[in-house]
Amino acid sequence: MANTSTCQALGFILGPVFQTCFALIGEKGVAWDIIKLQINMYTAPVLLASFLGILNIILILFILREHRVDDLGRQCKSVNVPEENADELQIPEGSIDQVAVVATNIVFFVVLFIFAVYETILTPLTMDMYAWTQEQAVLYNGIILVAFGVEAVLVFMGVKLLSKKIGERAILLGGFVVVWVGFFILLPWGNQFPKIQWEDLHNSSTPNTTFGEIIIDLWNSPREDHSEQPTGCPIEQAWCLYTPVIHLAQFLTAAVLVGIGYPACSVMSYTLYSKVLGPKPQ
Repeated sequence: MANTSTCQALGFILGPVFQTCFALIGEKGVAWDIIKLQINMYTAPVLLASFLGILNIILILFILREHRVDDLGRQCKSVNVPEENADELQIPEGSIDQVAVVATNIVFFVVLFIFAVYETILTPLTMDMYAWTQEQAVLYNGIILVAFGVEAVLVFMGVKLLSKKIGERAILLGGFVVVWVGFFILLPWGNQFPKIQWEDLHNSSTPNTTFGEIIIDLWNSPREDHSEQPTGCPIEQAWCLYTPVIHLAQFLTAAVLVGIGYPACSVMSYTLYSKVLGPKPQ
């Protein structure tokens, strides 16, 4: 299972690498007017994912085969050939702990939920907190996720050896503790606040103008240069006015800790689930 999780981590590495490369295309990109297709930094990853999905379907249909093995790992009979000696195939019987199966599935859901939330909030979080443009957010976060994936591969390989000494449950618990510490560090501290998008226009307002009128005027005012989008925390988000900024050191430290805890929890949840089901065909 550790090897399977390592291959999964390779996907985490290559995905951000492609994302970082596609960021160089820019938002405008290239237009293919014949089929009304716009290829830019947002559509290129989707097209690549669609191509890989079709490739996986072809591999599953024509290349991959299922096999049954006994308790010692010896191949019994492929399920893709006609059943001739079905009586010779002996599948060990035994009760499966249903509570453990449900518990491991819940653990696996929590682990994936943690990573999905972290990966999803990266771009909007950095754009609001550090006043990054969309191109900068995609590029920098892609680099961070590449480092995250490399770290995950190292953790996967280390966990494979460490589990033989201290056990899977201890590593799973330790991984959750490390992830919790990472998200705790990610909490906003201090008295420095993020840059507001319309801060310069707000400061130049006249005293007789109410705050609501300022917001309405800013929202309805046309902008001549549409290529340069405003950066910073949008003023319509009320939390921007009272939530301290997450310092870059906090952000990177949390990324390192989550990069350690997530792969440890992931591979251990896979391993425990496989052990709970036992040697039966899963």
